[in-house]
Amino acid sequence: MSTPPTASNSTSDTADPLQRGFEFLENRHFKDAVAFFVPLVSHRPGDVRIRMALGSAYVNLGQFDAAAVNFLKASRVAPEMAEPRLALAMALADGGKLKDGLSVLVQTSSALPDDAAVWSARGGLERKLGRDADAEKSFRQSLALAPDSVDTLNNLAVVVRAQGRIAEAISLYEKALANAPDTALLHANLGNAYDLAGETAKAEHHLRRAVEIDPELRDARHNLAAHLIRAERQDEAIPLLEWVVARDPDRWDSLTNLGVATLAVGHTDDAERYYRKAISLRPDVPETHYDLAWVLLLTGSWQEGWQEYEWRWKLPTFTSRRPSTDLPEWDGADMPGGTLLIYAEQGFGDCIQFARYALLAKRRVSSVVLVCPRPLLRLVRTIPEIDAVAASDEKTLPRADAQVAVMSLPLIFQTTPDTVPYPKAYVPRPVPDSKIRLPNHGGRPRIGIVWAGSPDNKIDRQRNCDVAHFKSLIGSVDADFVSLQVGPRAQDLGDWAHPRLIYNADGNVGDFLDTAGLIAQLDLVVGVDTAVMHLAASMGIPTWVMLPYMPDYRWLLGRSDSPWYKCVRLFRQNEKGVWDQVFTDIIRSLTDWSPAAS
Repeated sequence: MSTPPTASNSTSDTADPLQRGFEFLENRHFKDAVAFFVPLVSHRPGDVRIRMALGSAYVNLGQFDAAAVNFLKASRVAPEMAEPRLALAMALADGGKLKDGLSVLVQTSSALPDDAAVWSARGGLERKLGRDADAEKSFRQSLALAPDSVDTLNNLAVVVRAQGRIAEAISLYEKALANAPDTALLHANLGNAYDLAGETAKAEHHLRRAVEIDPELRDARHNLAAHLIRAERQDEAIPLLEWVVARDPDRWDSLTNLGVATLAVGHTDDAERYYRKAISLRPDVPETHYDLAWVLLLTGSWQEGWQEYEWRWKLPTFTSRRPSTDLPEWDGADMPGGTLLIYAEQGFGDCIQFARYALLAKRRVSSVVLVCPRPLLRLVRTIPEIDAVAASDEKTLPRADAQVAVMSLPLIFQTTPDTVPYPKAYVPRPVPDSKIRLPNHGGRPRIGIVWAGSPDNKIDRQRNCDVAHFKSLIGSVDADFVSLQVGPRAQDLGDWAHPRLIYNADGNVGDFLDTAGLIAQLDLVVGVDTAVMHLAASMGIPTWVMLPYMPDYRWLLGRSDSPWYKCVRLFRQNEKGVWDQVFTDIIRSLTDWSPAAS
């Protein structure tokens, strides 16, 4: 509420004739205040106190135009005062006239250049208008006049944080907190900045402090919950978010995060309900549609799930991009004599899994070109139905008549768990190159192992496994083992050696065709959810996939088989992050397993 100028002290015992009106304002009886001040202003039109008080009452009633009229007249009566001009600018801005409000403040900052509050207010409106560079200048000018202003320090920090200058924002928040250590909003903002800086312990400290100081600050609870979700502490996040939505049932971002948290702990029905409620409130947010797609696909509702999955293209964090061509997007229509360009997206495993759709597409077009990452080129060339292959990084792609993303093909072909195409082998088993030919195994089964996926995958921590489990497996089973692990995590083995570990792929394979040649010599592949597992399964090699408690959507829930691959067997965690039972089940299953039975 705008506050009228304080009346000066008087030596007279006569009561202030305006006191009753000020009491109406103080007690939030704004209609009574208007009724009190309107007759007075007609008799005393040049009284600044009356104009300011009446304008304040109108602001609190949402009558911004009427408020602006009174503030404007007050500013003309007292042009040397900043308060009427500030009030006029804010009334215009609150009424949706941001540019008009800013114009007032630009004029005021020129007329009253030494007023810190004017510069700070100007920066606030510039930021609302998206003029962050101007806002920063105004906030800095304000701080030059009032260097300890908590509000201005906070506002400047918000601006620089939005520009990615996190360390600078942290410094500003810290300075503001030094002046106002018990300000919940500052702790909340500083916690968010520390989160962005990767200083998670400090982030949590300040976010929790914000909640302690002001238990009703919903943003602080929401942001603390988001921090806990990122730390995979969903059980702690859920009650915080439930508290927020109980008080603000239409807060879509908290509903979305509730969906994320409840899905992570296995409550798929709750997650779907929260996502749908969030979408009903904000149907234009791609992240929520994508999250809904995930839970729908995970629970087998693929028809709607594939439709929602198309929202991935609108995600600001989605790194895959369509090729720079003028080709129309293919809708599945027959193209006699036409060439279809299918472009890969996301990870290597995604491309391998969904490459099967090239075989279906070939029934509707004359030729198929698959554009894929370079490490997959030689492998994809071995699939007979694919007529041409190009690398994703090539500037000039083969001629085509239409294009489609490989992971949009399940939607086009209306795939359900009962209609997955080519669940048997669709990638030929190559003849291994001499450099990867395995030694004579003496009749023992050969088992490939892999314990970690790409570090670029956001679910890497959940799906990866300590190599110690595999060392124990190697020592427990009468078989020869081949490490299919490549990249940095291959070093997990260190100097460890075992007579049953007969080959290490790291440093010996150059691309996925080499890896396929190695896998073709195996009887079984056991490992976590990685591209190697998709490769083995697409070749028809028996594949045992170890899954985290909440798996990737493609593996569904509550089943040990997969509609995607006939040769796959799934081993699921029954406790989040704990692999012991999974390995117990694998070792027990290996005692009854034989290559012939596969």
